Amino acid sequence: MKIPSIATFFQSGTWIIASCAAILLGMSVEARSPLDRPNVIIVYLDDSGYADYEFTGNKGIKTPNLNKMKEEGMMMNRFYSGSPACSASRYALMTGKSPARSGFGTWVLNPDTAKFIKPNEQLISETMKKAGYVTGMLGKWHLGVPNKANRMDPQSLPCANGFDSYIGIPYSNDMRPTPLLKQPGDSQQYPSAEVLENPVQQDNLTQFYFDRACDFVNKHQDHPFFLYLATSMPHYPLHASPTFRGKAPSGRLYDDVIQEIDHGMGRLIQTIQKAGIARNTLIFFSSDNGPWLIKGPQNSGSALPFRDGKGSNFEGGVRVVGLFYWPGTIKPGQTNDTLASVLDIHPTLCDLVHQPFTPTGQGDGRSLASLIHPQFNTTPQDLNDYVLILTGKGNNSVMTAHWKQWKLHIDTHSQLWGKNNIKHNSPKVKASMTSPLLYDLSSDIAETRNVAQQHPEVVRFLQEKIIEFRKSLH
Repeated sequence: MKIPSIATFFQSGTWIIASCAAILLGMSVEARSPLDRPNVIIVYLDDSGYADYEFTGNKGIKTPNLNKMKEEGMMMNRFYSGSPACSASRYALMTGKSPARSGFGTWVLNPDTAKFIKPNEQLISETMKKAGYVTGMLGKWHLGVPNKANRMDPQSLPCANGFDSYIGIPYSNDMRPTPLLKQPGDSQQYPSAEVLENPVQQDNLTQFYFDRACDFVNKHQDHPFFLYLATSMPHYPLHASPTFRGKAPSGRLYDDVIQEIDHGMGRLIQTIQKAGIARNTLIFFSSDNGPWLIKGPQNSGSALPFRDGKGSNFEGGVRVVGLFYWPGTIKPGQTNDTLASVLDIHPTLCDLVHQPFTPTGQGDGRSLASLIHPQFNTTPQDLNDYVLILTGKGNNSVMTAHWKQWKLHIDTHSQLWGKNNIKHNSPKVKASMTSPLLYDLSSDIAETRNVAQQHPEVVRFLQEKIIEFRKSLH
């Protein structure tokens, strides 16, 4: 904490009293107002289901810190990932664009995949740097990695894409090799990155990430910062530190993992509070897609009451928790039914830091800033008249269109179909553009009753929106 100069003391008697009180209480004096370039932290889990938490109905777990975020922040009830799989969803988050625009040709980039996120894409990290922020990333990148196929191109890693620093496994924790990388740095294996450990020992990885997150906050508390923490868990294989293993009421390792993440969130929030910047910091918490149900009930989360899980565009694969926590700015205890997705995060942050949303090509998200605070009333269109189009099926092709309470499937896919050893709630069905499935989610959240014939006008409207979207890709 910086002690003000003698000259400053004589400029304002009121300020003197407030400052002295803060010093006596051991508190930091905030250098800027809460809405002036707020710090932003995104915490993005891997394969966490909607029903994995105490506040969403998991009775075998304790998540007091996430419960607190929900009670004191805003919960988006109809929040969606950008895709039912990893790389595609992370592309959508970082760019505000549909994965169909990525050029990946796939929804998951492997360690030997030549493609990576295009250098000309405008990522959240680059937007925040333009606004004068310090930017850091921890955890799972999964938007490309140097390899023989791309001639070891270092532009595939986070520090070539707007991040000042990076530490993490660059892709899923089940992929090989599994190095823990640090940028800046340099090595023969990963140009521009230092290999801290290979293979990384994963039992303490969650704790390690949150340790580094707290360090980042403490180091940059006096300057606007953006931190993207993409945990490797609860993606399979599951790992928890000895402190948390065997501690969940359910007895499941999966729930131990979630409880350790919850504890990490508590530590992160406490660090922000101790630094005196809680009112200057927005935290967004979500997951890249739903639970990986084919790993079995002991090794995966839950999306109930929604249908299916990871890999599927039924609700269980793409509807995820969306928590916004910003003490003093977001009205406590809000639940919001606005249709929203990770596609909206980049344009929302643009409004918060007064930067234009200028994606390369066409963007697909829109700002939710007006839901966070009335001052950010910058969205001209009706937020409730938005059509969300989601892709999937491995090649990022259009699968569904969402509008108000309606959801239209023009294709279907599930990793569960044919897995007779796994009990699930997703019987095999087919859909096409000419023979779609329409569900009214207001009365059929489990997507069991096709009402396409009863509502042909809704079907036509969403078919037209899909046609428009496909044209925009060319």
